[in-house]
Amino acid sequence: MENKENIKKFYNKKDAVRNYSNNFKNEFSGINFSFRKRLSLVSSMIERKIDSILDIGVGTGEITSKIIEENQVQAVTIIDVSDKMLSAAKDNILKLPKEIDIKCINSDFEALDDPLTGKFDIILCLGLIAYLDDFEGFLVKLKKHLKPDSEVIIQSSLSNNIGLKLMYKLSFKRNLSSFGFKTTIYELEELRSILKRNNFVILKEIRYLLSIPYANKLSSLNYFLEFIFQPISKYVGSEILLKVSHKE
Repeated sequence: MENKENIKKFYNKKDAVRNYSNNFKNEFSGINFSFRKRLSLVSSMIERKIDSILDIGVGTGEITSKIIEENQVQAVTIIDVSDKMLSAAKDNILKLPKEIDIKCINSDFEALDDPLTGKFDIILCLGLIAYLDDFEGFLVKLKKHLKPDSEVIIQSSLSNNIGLKLMYKLSFKRNLSSFGFKTTIYELEELRSILKRNNFVILKEIRYLLSIPYANKLSSLNYFLEFIFQPISKYVGSEILLKVSHKE
């Protein structure tokens, strides 16, 4: 509970909302490359007609906004533990020149007894599972909101990547002290196993981001390194996007 409360406090800070949104802007840094790459890849993974979106941990809404902009979406439900993030996401979606039914829920999805009504064509879980207390329990709740042909897009950091694993170990205590909360990274096979146990079938996997230790201190150089080495990142990247569906 304390971990989630500290996550909420951190992402309710004004500079946290601004900094998160800035990660999607056209700036040359490794962090910006990562967020913009995520946005581009998620958009490319929407390969069929969708009417409804559920975005859990919406952040400031840039990815959801892009999907709405590129598809005939009629309704979107966005959830975030931070009311400041949620408000920014809502504002971004409302700026689009489209009429859309938007529902905002300021809560921790895991803590909701009866989270939502309705089922969705696409469910986004981007930058989310690192903050979950129980990934398997989360998937059980998620199943209630799936249509027979629903797809879920999950993003996770991978401890398979040597650079990220090293950085995670070196910075874990410092980050916990500074931010007051911990995050979780997974082995790829662990993710696959959890999904399989819960009857989710992986439709597509995309790895990206080389994650060179401490390279973010080099800013522009890190951006170009990530760009140049994308072909390698497809095999050893620290970040993964999984598009999955549920089979009974």
